[in-house]
Order: sequence, then C-alpha cells, then structure tokens
Amino acid sequence: MILVGVSLLIIAIYYYRQFQTKKEEEAKKTFPEVVAPCPDYFADEGNGRCKDIQNLRNRGNCPDQIIDFGSAEFKGPNGNLAKCRKIKHCGVSWEGIDTLCTSASALRLYS
Repeated sequence: MILVGVSLLIIAIYYYRQFQTKKEEEAKKTFPEVVAPCPDYFADEGNGRCKDIQNLRNRGNCPDQIIDFGSAEFKGPNGNLAKCRKIKHCGVSWEGIDTLCTSASALRLYS
C-alpha cells in the first residue's frame, strides 16, 4: 500500500513539473511569433519597401503609395516604435507592430 502511495506521489510530481515547464514556455511566446515585413495588405517590394496595393493609406494622412521602412529611422531599438507611429499616421494596421504606440505621447512623432 505504501508502495502505491509513493508511486502516485512520484507520478504527480512528474506531471506537475511537466505542467510548469509547459506553462513557462507558453509565457515566453509572443504573438505573432513572426512579424510581417510590411503592414497588413501591403506588398513587400524588398529592401524594406512596402507598397499599398489597396489604397488603405487614404484613410489616414499618408500620401505615399510606397513606404520605405528600410531607412535608419525604422531600425535599431526604437525601429518598431517608429514603424508603429508611421502606420498610425497613415491609418493602416500591422499585426505585431500597431499595438506598440497606443498612447498619445507615442503618436506625437508624425502629428
């Protein structure tokens, strides 16, 4: 009887550790796992250039059909924040980027 109790305890500890490991791995994941090189519904022209193929930029204040995200402004530690500000100014979305600048102060760059 003691042997059964010990066996159940060992099995319970094993599955608890497996559960904790899985939980930690899930917590480290981000969504989306891979961010697209261009905003939603834009075509990747290469070298960081993205073309608006559905005239979505007309919803905002963005006159250019092709946006060059390959410039130095959009690289480095604040590159994604600059991309977010630019697309918010243009009135388009970009999954994984457009939630980085939701505060009013973060949007000031292109206003």
